[in-house]
Amino acid sequence: MDAQSESDDPSAKTIPIVDDDPDIREIVVQYIQAETPYQIFAAPDGFTALKIVQTIVPHVFLLDYHLGSMTGLQLVTHLRSIKEHERTPMILMSAQMPKEVSEQPGVRILHKPFELDDLAQLFASILM
Repeated sequence: MDAQSESDDPSAKTIPIVDDDPDIREIVVQYIQAETPYQIFAAPDGFTALKIVQTIVPHVFLLDYHLGSMTGLQLVTHLRSIKEHERTPMILMSAQMPKEVSEQPGVRILHKPFELDDLAQLFASILM
């Protein structure tokens, strides 16, 4: 389910979910699409996410820290270099998060495993 969304409503809040684990990505995408009004774009890696943001301006990003070819923190740096995403909220998720992530402004940390309800509430609090 790469770069897909269930809703075509242009007023919907958009959230790219970037995780190289297809099972986790699918579970999160399905839950958020079923339980929230948000428009979801799924990506398996940072390069796909960078392509997605050429055509949409997300309201928040959910990024896994371990993405294979680049880390979630490297992806944050790439995204922050794009004017439209300088201030977009970023959520980095991982079971083991390096200390330097907590020092990044505008980056929230979500420790795995997490409850999907908690993730939905986090999105809601950011997107108010």
